[in-house]
Amino acid sequence: MSRKKELTTLAFVLFAICAWPNLSYSQQNTTVWLPFTAKKVERFYVPSANGEKLVHVSVHVSTELVARDSDGSFFTGIGLRGTLLDARTGDTYWIDYANKTVTLHRSYSPAPLQPPTGEEYVPPERSLGTRMISGVECIGIKERASRGDERTTETWVAPSLNFEVIETTVLDPASKWLGSKKILSEVVLQDIQVGRRPDRRLFRIPEGFQKLYIGPL
Repeated sequence: MSRKKELTTLAFVLFAICAWPNLSYSQQNTTVWLPFTAKKVERFYVPSANGEKLVHVSVHVSTELVARDSDGSFFTGIGLRGTLLDARTGDTYWIDYANKTVTLHRSYSPAPLQPPTGEEYVPPERSLGTRMISGVECIGIKERASRGDERTTETWVAPSLNFEVIETTVLDPASKWLGSKKILSEVVLQDIQVGRRPDRRLFRIPEGFQKLYIGPL
């Protein structure tokens, strides 16, 4: 996993756990973390002239393991790399199983992490309504980037899974990756196993690994 990929994964993990308490769906609020396992699939598309999504075969498609424990700790990994967010401390670890190293990013956020309630209000003009994704009911919101940036983001979260991010779609009308061509990136959780407690070894730092420290996030 490249450093760019690690940063993308870390951003997704932190957004999924810490930064999404802002959708109004109070009838399904939960006060405890619900464990689950899933696959996170990331794809890139170049929309055709008629608007259909076409996979651009020259762009990498990745599949990662995603798991959340009953205390809110969150793991995502691919191959011999993993990212662990420890909900008890708020700290994040990058685990390199091949080189047997663990890089700690200390957090100064309040811990332990608490499940989001989703009681905050979302303006109707930004709401995308509800839809089923991977067998889970989700509600969506559309975001536009800052002025001068034409990218748009659609994020779908599951109230029944502590407002976990199930799908994120970003439309970039002038991506530098493909020579300023329009590109659409999609990250979606699939094969979601609700209530299934993940392997506890995913949430433990392996013994004997060299510990590194980069600094606070």
